[in-house]
Amino acid sequence: MLPNKRLYSEILTEAIFLFIESASSISSAGYIYRVDFRLRPDGRNSPLCRSLPEYLNYYESRGEDWERQMLIKMNFCAGSKSLFSSFESYIKSFVYPVTFATPPVEQIKKLKDNIEKNLNDEENIKLIPGGIRNVEFSVQALQLLNGGRNNSLRTPNTLEAIERLTFAGLLSERESIVLKDSYIFYRRVEHFLQLMNDSQTHTIPAEGETLEKLGTFLGFKNSHEFKRNVFEHRKSVQKIYDSIMGTKSSSVKKLGTTDDINFKNKTKASANLQFLREGKGLLGQKQFDKSCTENFTRIEPSLIEYLRTSTNPDQVLQNFVRVTRNSSLPSVWYKEFQDNKMFESFLKLAEFSQLSIDLFAEDHELREYFLTKKAFEKLNSKSIERIKTKEILFISAVQFTLHLIDAKKISKTLKIYFFNSISRLAEKTLPAMVKKSGYMIAAMGSLGSGELTFKSDIDLIFVVNNINSLPDIQKYFQSLLQKLKVELRPFEVDCRLRPEGKSSNITWDAESYKDYISSRARTWELQAFTKLSFIAGDKRIFNKLNNSIKHRIVKTDPKKLHNDILEMRAKLYPLISNASIKSFNLKKSRGGLIDIEFLVQYLILKEKRLFSDSRGKRIDEIISRLARRDKKFDCFLELKGNFIFLKDFQITNQNIFNSTSSSIPLTNERLLPISREMGFKSADQIQDKLSGVIKSNHTALTKYFEG
Repeated sequence: MLPNKRLYSEILTEAIFLFIESASSISSAGYIYRVDFRLRPDGRNSPLCRSLPEYLNYYESRGEDWERQMLIKMNFCAGSKSLFSSFESYIKSFVYPVTFATPPVEQIKKLKDNIEKNLNDEENIKLIPGGIRNVEFSVQALQLLNGGRNNSLRTPNTLEAIERLTFAGLLSERESIVLKDSYIFYRRVEHFLQLMNDSQTHTIPAEGETLEKLGTFLGFKNSHEFKRNVFEHRKSVQKIYDSIMGTKSSSVKKLGTTDDINFKNKTKASANLQFLREGKGLLGQKQFDKSCTENFTRIEPSLIEYLRTSTNPDQVLQNFVRVTRNSSLPSVWYKEFQDNKMFESFLKLAEFSQLSIDLFAEDHELREYFLTKKAFEKLNSKSIERIKTKEILFISAVQFTLHLIDAKKISKTLKIYFFNSISRLAEKTLPAMVKKSGYMIAAMGSLGSGELTFKSDIDLIFVVNNINSLPDIQKYFQSLLQKLKVELRPFEVDCRLRPEGKSSNITWDAESYKDYISSRARTWELQAFTKLSFIAGDKRIFNKLNNSIKHRIVKTDPKKLHNDILEMRAKLYPLISNASIKSFNLKKSRGGLIDIEFLVQYLILKEKRLFSDSRGKRIDEIISRLARRDKKFDCFLELKGNFIFLKDFQITNQNIFNSTSSSIPLTNERLLPISREMGFKSADQIQDKLSGVIKSNHTALTKYFEG
């Protein structure tokens, strides 16, 4: 701290800014030089001035191989020579280590490949294959590989380094001549180009007066002879570079490049890859240490190969970044991903399960479930009791994505989990007086029938005996409902299917419920009762309720039943808000799930004897039971396959896009990932299958009701 309470680094930073301004400002006489500080630790957005320990700590913990190359050319310019000597002495072990975790030639090849991949100028003498960079990178590779054991190779001057490498036997006399002659020739070309254009350029003109002048200045008869000479130098340099790097020049795409990946936003994809490599965010500062970067280098080729065949490589990268950004130890993830099976599983989630990514990207507990591989373990009745709702949802999504379980298994597992959770919480929450009087909790909707998906609602009804003797009964069950809403989140829990709907109390008296069913229950409520299942409490109350439903069904007029169901079906058809967008609602559109449900429910309610055997069963199970009992129902077996297909489609869509809507845009972008997950070869193939199912379902509904 200086006497005026200003930091010494602040004074130096101001001096640097003044130097940059005076050196690069354009005056009537031009400007001196463009001054660049981008190669400092953490890049352009980091402090211009740091202490010696800060610099050393950076290179020790986060320094990369390209920075070793950069520091080879380090030389004293101004200031304290002793400070420079101290820095040089400390940093030499980083620049010239005796051993490498990753061979420097691999890093140099990768850096050169990236330069060439992003090169839009094929005449750039500095960056083209066989150009200035190839000479420098060839020399620097040999310096890095051997400078740890041979101090004489440590020089910042490229021509001097070529001579020392030749003396040490690391370059042949011919290679030495080629590299020196080419380097001098290239630099002359570069200097003439910049003098002629009065700008920093490295591009040789394709034709014209400037090209002719350039050839003449350099002593060539014409531009053709000059270009042929450039070509010969490039070919000779590239041959030496390939020999040192162990590569072969080829027009074939190199492993690890992203040229042939079908990114929609290449700029963002490049930024995401940069973040995964180094942790560089918007400010450009590296967050990852050297170990983390090296671990990513080991998995990057597998990532690139996966992205090449991905249906949505942008999303895969974005989700990878999201999970990594929220991890306190990304190196642990990268290390685990060196297990190919583990890494492929993660990438599949990133592509085909936005649901699981959204669940565990910001959730430490769920990330641990994935890293420890608990998410892959088979669920059973005992393990289900020990986990939370978000965990069973996450495990189900992971295992479904990896094809360890199917949609029907998810429904079954969730039903067992919810039944157990509701029973346990009711036993814990409801007071003894309610238990003594008698209560019953039953499931309706998809929970009752065991047709749950990732986005299902939990529909319940609460019934008690002698409600007038329990003055606080509504409060008790409101408390239970609120606890269920919290514990079963993100699933929605409600009692909207109770008598009179949302305008009535959530808890009903058993006798009042019985009277309601007998006198006021409408046809759609009878349809809903086909999915009724007992969860907890006094089974006798449930049985009485069930019997009252059966008695009501017997009294139902078949014609009214027929007309009511058709009328209800017509009301449920989705409104088409934009006819230009072709979409299909898996539940409500003609040929959707409701067509199958209404047809089967109509059959159950029409043929009274079927209700007892069918109540609380899945639609596909009901159809199988009917076909076994009577051959006249064999025609429904096609609908069973259609139902299973649509449920698979529904849960796959929910998993891939984390979507709550049953409306599917029939676009290639939407259908392609769904088709791949469901085992279809293309979006067209799954759309053809869907069209066939739609036609089959609606034809069956129309034919049966008209008959």
